[in-house]
Amino acid sequence: MVDDVLGSLDLNPIIATLGQGVGDIVGETSDAVGGLLGDDGSGSNSNSSSSSSVKRSFAIDDNILFSVNDFSGNSHTNRILEQNGDIVEQDLDNDGRVSRTKVVGSYAKDMTFTGHEDTLTRGGKVVQKKQYKYEPIHGVQAVAAIFFDAAGKVVGTQILSELEVGGHATVEADA
Repeated sequence: MVDDVLGSLDLNPIIATLGQGVGDIVGETSDAVGGLLGDDGSGSNSNSSSSSSVKRSFAIDDNILFSVNDFSGNSHTNRILEQNGDIVEQDLDNDGRVSRTKVVGSYAKDMTFTGHEDTLTRGGKVVQKKQYKYEPIHGVQAVAAIFFDAAGKVVGTQILSELEVGGHATVEADA
């Protein structure tokens, strides 16, 4: 059986190339996970730098909790977690220009503490990171880190993951 597999690899360079591609993917994935966890694998190195090789979505990078898009009506809405802990709703046109921004809530009122917390250094200062879950409607969930200084003031936020995060997009008007 091993001879058959090795023989097919010799005869079919596509299979060999595919195998190498899978190896590359596995290597890149383990590098990305290692970068997220830090050198010691503990996650204590959670202050990611801009030179990180980890690919993230723009929604996470821009702290977008969820979006609703209607291209036929030239109206788009982003729900965003601001750096001060406010949750804002942002209306945009089809070109991404913001027409209105309105505070619609806050992490303290609209998010649930998950029980995960840690003390770490962020921006050269010791902060406490607490993890919160945002679930405004069924099927839309996002997990965020809220960073607090020693006085308990919010000094930053970061979307960590989108779980079952949905958005809604309408490309053309319903007939």
